[in-house]
Amino acid sequence: MKVGDLVRVTEDVRKEWNDPDHQWPDSGVIVRNHHPKRRPDTSQVFDVLWDTGEVEDMYVTDLEVIAETR
Repeated sequence: MKVGDLVRVTEDVRKEWNDPDHQWPDSGVIVRNHHPKRRPDTSQVFDVLWDTGEVEDMYVTDLEVIAETR
């Protein structure tokens, strides 16, 4: 994953949260990589700008790419 990728929260995270009243954003764009020099196989953290307008720190393991930037 990299800055500019379109992402969404994984289905596993949605199930784990287990709150039927929680409204998950449909999609978001990665706007910042907290540790760009960290190896990809480590737990990376990204700032995601969600379609709700909120920016949230997210672990790479909680996200899936919908569309990649070039």
